[in-house]
Amino acid sequence: MSTRKHSKTGSADAAGNIDSGQLLQSVVSNAPVIIWAYDVEGVITLSDGKGLEAMGVAPGELVGQSVLGVFHPEDHDGVRLQLERLLRDTQRVLRWRFRKIRKDGSELWVEEYGRTVESDDGAKRVLVVCHDITDRVLTERALADSEERFRAVVEQSRDCIFHCSPNRLSA
Repeated sequence: MSTRKHSKTGSADAAGNIDSGQLLQSVVSNAPVIIWAYDVEGVITLSDGKGLEAMGVAPGELVGQSVLGVFHPEDHDGVRLQLERLLRDTQRVLRWRFRKIRKDGSELWVEEYGRTVESDDGAKRVLVVCHDITDRVLTERALADSEERFRAVVEQSRDCIFHCSPNRLSA
């Protein structure tokens, strides 16, 4: 494995040092995540990342809007609770799953990790990394539905049902 030094002053130099700012921007622009920042009132101050494409919005498009505006209305109370928890305990990283609303009005399930940070002037800001888990949630639901149907068939059957394995027979 090679190691490279990260520079804060310029792009890659002759020695192969990489500009940290450019590297971070490359990660944010290409990774399937959304980076959010909110102020203590829940107003979006940063929205960036390739994951915004799934919501149908451009980076920065939602800045100045309430964070609640991107969440499903039924999840607003849960979102408020998480923001309150984040602002009370600035040392913890919290994780949650909620639905967001795409620009076209459809649902998008997300998992988010958030933390409150304080700037040098004492202002608090909530930082959140978000990723789309819609496919996972739909798969979980399909599995739960399948298990429920199977359980109903077994419980309502008048026949005797056995589970056979090479070493054991059970009813």
